[in-house]
Amino acid sequence: MSSGGGGGYDELFDWSPDGTMLAFDRITDGVGSIFTMNAAGSNLHELTPSQNDDDYWGVWSPDGKKIAFDRTASSAFGDIWVMNADGSKQKRLTSSPANDFGSAWSPDAAGSPSSRTEPAGTRST
Repeated sequence: MSSGGGGGYDELFDWSPDGTMLAFDRITDGVGSIFTMNAAGSNLHELTPSQNDDDYWGVWSPDGKKIAFDRTASSAFGDIWVMNADGSKQKRLTSSPANDFGSAWSPDAAGSPSSRTEPAGTRST
């Protein structure tokens, strides 16, 4: 995958369950956003445009209708969010004094995304 331009780069890729779309992070000027594109590399969409939030680690739900992702807003602590696959209806799922990150879905999509949690003030790299 090519560089995101503007000193940016792409990372943390996840294929949609049907293999037709790719979700990934694009880091530009130190801020991450979630993007999708089709398998051929066209039809690029930025799902989480923001200058203040750092969004990363987007993962498709098993049915391909939603994407869970990690968001670190103006505070230093991350939370798990979920949105429709087109970026609409973004909803915060966790809110704690710890870092919640590393979204994952249950295999049957019956449950909500889960995450790993770290005590406040720490962050794994």
